[in-house]
Amino acid sequence: MNPIKEETKDSADDLEKKVSVKMAADVLQSLSKAIKALKLYPDNSPVKHKFISDLTGKFTKFLEEYGDLALTVKQFDMLYQGEVVYTQTVKEESIAFRFFGDGIREVVFSEKLDEQEILNFINVIQGGKGRDVEDDDIVTMMWEKDFKNIRYVVIEDGGGGEEEGEGGEGVGGGRGGGESESEKEKQQPETTASAAVRSGEPLKNAHKAETGQNQAQAGTQAETILKSTAVEFEIEQIYGKPFDEIFTLTTEEIEKIKQEMDREAKVDLVLELLDILFLILEVEESADSYSEMMTYIVKAVKTMIVSGDYKNAIAVLTRIKDISNAEAAIGVTDALEDEEFLQQLTQSLNMNKTDNIDELFTILTMFNKKSIIPLTNMLASLEQMKSRRIVCDALAVLAKDNLDTLLKRLQDDNWFMVRNIVYVLGRIGDTKVTNHLKRVKDHREPRVRKEIIHTLSEIKSDDAKNLLVSYLNDSDNTVRVSALKRLVSMEHRNAVPNILNIISSETFETKENYEKRELFEALAVLGYKEQLPYLKELLMKKSRLFGRSKVDELRILSAYALRKMNIPEAMDIMREGAASSDKAVKKICEDALKDAGKANI
Repeated sequence: MNPIKEETKDSADDLEKKVSVKMAADVLQSLSKAIKALKLYPDNSPVKHKFISDLTGKFTKFLEEYGDLALTVKQFDMLYQGEVVYTQTVKEESIAFRFFGDGIREVVFSEKLDEQEILNFINVIQGGKGRDVEDDDIVTMMWEKDFKNIRYVVIEDGGGGEEEGEGGEGVGGGRGGGESESEKEKQQPETTASAAVRSGEPLKNAHKAETGQNQAQAGTQAETILKSTAVEFEIEQIYGKPFDEIFTLTTEEIEKIKQEMDREAKVDLVLELLDILFLILEVEESADSYSEMMTYIVKAVKTMIVSGDYKNAIAVLTRIKDISNAEAAIGVTDALEDEEFLQQLTQSLNMNKTDNIDELFTILTMFNKKSIIPLTNMLASLEQMKSRRIVCDALAVLAKDNLDTLLKRLQDDNWFMVRNIVYVLGRIGDTKVTNHLKRVKDHREPRVRKEIIHTLSEIKSDDAKNLLVSYLNDSDNTVRVSALKRLVSMEHRNAVPNILNIISSETFETKENYEKRELFEALAVLGYKEQLPYLKELLMKKSRLFGRSKVDELRILSAYALRKMNIPEAMDIMREGAASSDKAVKKICEDALKDAGKANI
């Protein structure tokens, strides 16, 4: 690979990591604040609801942008991608210490995390409302909550007194025993200037100079006063009034001046100038003068866009499109696509100067087809997710009939560029895109593969659904689950044979519990009544002395699927199991029926 491209890729990945780490730290900080808020404010407090709403928004933003938020738990810290994003050494307030003490070493938040789950999670951290904290540890309470989008890793012998075993510098460490700056200054030899100040000589000299100067100024001022008095006397003779009355404004005059000043302050001088330029364009016959006027207008529009004044920029661009000289109008949009201007726009967007960024979409869609390439290049430098999303949405409009330009970028070395292009293709929704997505189906970056899954679910064609099914065997579990959820939402029943093959495979036992539950839930939704005999067989299957845990796990998952169906036939199977002589089957079915009853309340 070209070393320059490799270096650019590495720097871009570093930038992406820094941004994601910063966002993760922001989420943890908001979580800490929300926990405190729930302690201080009653349930119906609007302050409490604002904290929870803000926290939910930050979780959602992070998960949509970067996927799972996987936190490594240390004694007093939490790490994301090896970077510390949370620290609290006060045991009573530390989230990390609470998890670490009960043996939890990793917590993972997944997509679709909702506000209720966040509230339940905070309730667990607080020890559970109305519970004796010493009765149940945090792992038990996490298990009871049955989180769908929160996973955790527990070590068997974790205890509150366990040490991390990692050394570190002492708190009192410093730079060394050198002298302080103030001590060094005290030992410096006295300069001539400082000695002179203490001797008082400069003060004496200054007093002498000031005295002479003041005498000269006094003579000048007296002379000025005499002249002014003579002028005022002459004016009073002319108007026949005292000088003060002649130049005093009435209350009405003062009010009129204020109104005029307010009116002038509200006038947008730039728009007034542009109005004049447009009037000149209407009557201008000289080609050179016309071109010069358009140059001024282009500069004004560029300044508006870079400064975030999108509203006025839209008004001017709309007016340009309405002028009779179509060639000149095209020249304006061409001028907005030059590299220097787009770099300035990128810097402006990265600084987040404006809150009305949604209006930028209207401006970008006024560009012509030539802008597709430079706007695509912009995506590599934009730091804010919302800015990238605006540019991507604009590209979806501009490139709708020019897919070839975008398809070439699917082979880009930067994974985040590929992900953005896949998102744009999804927004366009052209069924022809599916064949091109097959070329990058196995991209090395899971986030690209998840974006492809999202795009395929937007296209909704049979080819797209079949390609989605292939992701059920992906190497990354988050990708597999994402594909599974999309297939369920699309009600693609042809995926059932693949799901059954996965459940019956030898690798099923190695999957994480949340993925197993997703597979059985998908089987319940997509297979529906046709899978009742299969689920009943798994539920009632006799267990042997060896392999009993595996059979019991399949029984629990089958009961879970039957409960999710929530139809009379499924309830009958569980009632039959509750009456079984097999104690394990009986207990599993009784618990499932109890949960089903709670869900229907």
